Amino acid sequence: RTLPARARVPARARARGSPRKSFAFSLSDWMPLKLAVFDFDRTLSACHLYHALAGGDGGIFAPAPFARTERGQLARLAELDELPEYREGGFAVAAFGGAERVAQVHGMLGELFESGVECVVCSRGLAGPIRRTLDHVGLLGRFTHVFANVGSGVKPTDYEMALPSHMPKEEDRRYLSEPGSVRCGPSKGRRVARLLKERGITRHEAVFVDDTPQEIASARGACITILVQPPQGQESACGMCAREMDLLRRLLAGPAHVPSPCRP
Repeated sequence: RTLPARARVPARARARGSPRKSFAFSLSDWMPLKLAVFDFDRTLSACHLYHALAGGDGGIFAPAPFARTERGQLARLAELDELPEYREGGFAVAAFGGAERVAQVHGMLGELFESGVECVVCSRGLAGPIRRTLDHVGLLGRFTHVFANVGSGVKPTDYEMALPSHMPKEEDRRYLSEPGSVRCGPSKGRRVARLLKERGITRHEAVFVDDTPQEIASARGACITILVQPPQGQESACGMCAREMDLLRRLLAGPAHVPSPCRP
């Protein structure tokens, strides 16, 4: 039998004309999960890290000066850690929604790790700042790869142009991308499909988690997909919550634990 799993598109996305999407999960197709691919901004994290550091609406307090490159954003993250607002736990903990949510994400990723599931980040943000933020909340070691944008990106800001040559700090330079680093690419769906092909696994053995309906649509058919949505009545909430973490645990547990109907 087939359990319909409908991904509800947020009202703001439907207003832009995004159609309501759905996919089916078949008990006969179920196989142990082997790969989990996560978006970073507003999926793993509770804010949009790149936008916050670049001067956009990131959902977290990040005052000027702003930065748009790996080097500049890494330097800026170190400075933000020194602000009174972020001295307890640092900016990274705040970016993840606080210590309690960090613990929740830790627990969920730990369960995936213990079950032998490979975890990968696929983001349109900058790889260096993502690595640093994950490392500062103790999560970087849970991921085998961080596929994201690298280097200078768009035009550097005046702040970045004036950065001393020794910035970012020595301890943060390890987060900078190596020349030739693999990016996320124009389509997350294609990146996911390539990861499956490289590992020789089927679409029933992988899951892709993202907060953007268009990104989910690009991967639908390539693997199981989970659209991150705010809890009912908490539309301002961002990042994976109990709902998405519970769905991942149900996929780990097997078909007998997948609800009918399952609504990722």
